Amino acid sequence: MSFKTALIGFGAVAAGFASDPRNAKHYECATHAQALKSHRAFNWEAVVDLSAEARETARRDWGIKHVYGSIGEMTRHYQPEIAVIATPPGHRMEMVDALPELKALMVEKPLGISLSEGRRFAELCERRGILAQVNLWRRADEFCRGLASGKLEELVGKPQAVFVLYGNGLLNNGAHLLDFVRMLFGEVQEVESASLVPILALVIPGDVHCRFTLVMQSGLAVHFQPLDFAHYRENAVEIWGTKGRLSIVQEGLLNLCCKLAPHRALSGEREIALDSGVLSIPPTAGYAFHRIYDNLAGALGGGAPLWSPVSNALATEEVLHEVLKKSRAVKD
Repeated sequence: MSFKTALIGFGAVAAGFASDPRNAKHYECATHAQALKSHRAFNWEAVVDLSAEARETARRDWGIKHVYGSIGEMTRHYQPEIAVIATPPGHRMEMVDALPELKALMVEKPLGISLSEGRRFAELCERRGILAQVNLWRRADEFCRGLASGKLEELVGKPQAVFVLYGNGLLNNGAHLLDFVRMLFGEVQEVESASLVPILALVIPGDVHCRFTLVMQSGLAVHFQPLDFAHYRENAVEIWGTKGRLSIVQEGLLNLCCKLAPHRALSGEREIALDSGVLSIPPTAGYAFHRIYDNLAGALGGGAPLWSPVSNALATEEVLHEVLKKSRAVKD
């Protein structure tokens, strides 16, 4: 079965990254447009975007016939069963309300411009029985899913310390990394500390950068530090375990595992050898975008559980809100 599908918002993550030749070397599928165009379960026929240039790109480069400047204009001519919302947060409940035939959504995070708005959006999806998948793509990455299913302990033993680097905003990239931390290490017990960092490179209006420490329910501490992407780009997770170190760097395109070895300077001691015997684990990030759509199709067609449901995204955003409160970026 193929479902009538509309893509709402036609910017970089919707389609623009597909035109980057460097991106194409590493990602078989890097945008919603690529995933939809290649997936048999989704009959992608419509695009909505305020930009006339974006609409022309959808017509010319992607062969989309139903192209509109607003959802109101689209609904007079076309009613999708699946909507992909790739816009900044805000007005999403109005979008869903305007689409009475919706069976499922693929949504970019954050869910709303505030935690309360995100909660109302999640409640709306539940009330209407709409399957809502959130594009936290590491939940569909084969390597990341393997780590969460036991491979991490096999590689490095019990985690002792975790360090996370992110940039371009807490709600933007920080949300991805925080959700990945929950995926690997379980739920957060408390936000131990948080402070604002004056980095101005931001994508989402009103976003901020925070350095903060999470204490997981297991007692593990996870430390987040933002970087200024004006100098270089990196979203990374470094995990030091009892028998090795795993570095997930270059946004998941480089995965390096360093193992225990005799200490180079002290007899009877051991070290993590960073300069010899390093295991490079092939990345699977380039296929995650397509896999998250595979999972949505499986949920639509056969009742498979969603890998990244709106309820999970809301749990991540609740932690982000606690970080913002702790850093005094918001009052409540």
